[in-house]
Amino acid sequence: MKSLTSQHLSQQLGIILDGQLNSAPTIHSAFSKKGVISGNFTKAEVEDMVSRLAKQIAVETSDGSADE
Repeated sequence: MKSLTSQHLSQQLGIILDGQLNSAPTIHSAFSKKGVISGNFTKAEVEDMVSRLAKQIAVETSDGSADE
């Protein structure tokens, strides 16, 4: 992920959840094992996004398809 995000600094990263564009934040720094998504979100929106991202990561990790 670090290599990919470092090549796309100042560009938007589409976050697709359940087949729909959920957010499109701008990449300000490369992601390694951790990344920060910032913006004008309500607490409920953040909690929903975190929950949905965590579920997707768990699925990808369990089937071996996660990109490290």
